[in-house]
Amino acid sequence: MFQKVGESSHKTCFNFFLFYARSVKKDEEIKTDKDRWFWLLNNLSKADKIPTFMNKRIFQRIFKIAEVSNLTKEERMAYEASLQDKWLWNSAMSLAEKKAAEKAAEKERLKADQEKLASAQSFKKAGVANHVIAESLKLPLAVVEKL
Repeated sequence: MFQKVGESSHKTCFNFFLFYARSVKKDEEIKTDKDRWFWLLNNLSKADKIPTFMNKRIFQRIFKIAEVSNLTKEERMAYEASLQDKWLWNSAMSLAEKKAAEKAAEKERLKADQEKLASAQSFKKAGVANHVIAESLKLPLAVVEKL
């Protein structure tokens, strides 16, 4: 198992892989990621569905890639068309959400401006000086004077 002096590390890795790959475990015995990887290398070509013990995202992605690579030309074209449709839909939804957020923000700004003007009118009726109202509400002096 350990590398001898003068022996290449590639040969050692290859020997380790062959040794470990021969020690096939049953599905119930697979607990570690290393076991999962060796199961995957040994059984990916034979597997028709992802087993429950391969519950990590990386293994699910590998199974998805394997499924796509096994599609026929017509199935692959249909798959790619469905992906393009999905991307187009997501793009349209993202744009719609962005526009809705901008519209909501503009509506809030208008509401805040109306509240400022209402407050300015109240202060003016109470006899507060125009320049004090303008400074405190951060309004232009000309707007306060027109009220």
